[in-house]
Amino acid sequence: MSDEKLYGAKAAERIFELVVIGEDMERRADGIFARQTFLDAAAALPDLRWNPQCALQDLDPQEALLLPIPFSATDLAAFLLCPIVQGGGRGCQELRECLTDVQDVVVLRAVNGADMELKRAQQVVGEFDSAPEDKANRWADAYNERRDLDRGLLAISNVATNGFADDEYRERIGRVNAHVERLKKGLQAARRQADEHKIDWLNRMARAIYRRPDLSAESDAPNPHSPITAVVPSSDRVDRGISRKRLVELHKDRWSTIESDLSHAATNGLSAAKAGARNWHEDQAVTWARERGKYKESCTLVGLPTRKHRISH
Repeated sequence: MSDEKLYGAKAAERIFELVVIGEDMERRADGIFARQTFLDAAAALPDLRWNPQCALQDLDPQEALLLPIPFSATDLAAFLLCPIVQGGGRGCQELRECLTDVQDVVVLRAVNGADMELKRAQQVVGEFDSAPEDKANRWADAYNERRDLDRGLLAISNVATNGFADDEYRERIGRVNAHVERLKKGLQAARRQADEHKIDWLNRMARAIYRRPDLSAESDAPNPHSPITAVVPSSDRVDRGISRKRLVELHKDRWSTIESDLSHAATNGLSAAKAGARNWHEDQAVTWARERGKYKESCTLVGLPTRKHRISH
């Protein structure tokens, strides 16, 4: 497959229209980029922040360039590999089903070329091994089940209407946290291993797509710009929250009950994610939804697994 950049701004605009959900990405004159608001919100989700430059290092990965303009079929293949893109559930087959207009012939050619590149790269690298993700999910299930059981036994399942004074509530929460500490540490370790495994596989796929075997040894070297090492510790971040409207816009496609859940936050425990009178802590709200199986994350392009629960405090 030729790596000539045959496709320009019009083709990129059509791809952007079909792939982008919400406001996580933006199209500029020189390419499609992840928005800074998305990168900030995904600070604790390193695999979601991956982009091809994490593997290639031709540009600073912090620039978050997902697809250059003009672009080649190879560039498009790497773009479709990005978790931020896969979250929308639009792989090559889904794109082909949308490209039915006579004016779509050029974009369809790009998609078919990208599909060939993805399949070739997967033959080189192999299918994604979901074992680390499955292990993290088992730890998450054990942690959440034990924590919820302990909270129920101590009558603090409902954060908003537990009926205890603040000191008593904090004392009971402390007892629960101490009891599940081993499970929490196990989940944190398993989650990190799963993220590192996924990012390593994405790096190897990108290098195979671009035929860059010279970079294969870099996957074992620390990279200050990688999504794993670039994560800002939560204690160092100032999270002032986002508006309810913005929270719904960002997550309604994956969290179908978000409007109802926010309306009943006072009784379902979601109020713990409030940031002041009007705003919401996005990561805490999404964590709440994930823990209850309400948040759907689809990764359909190359068999990537669904991420399960995150730890809530």
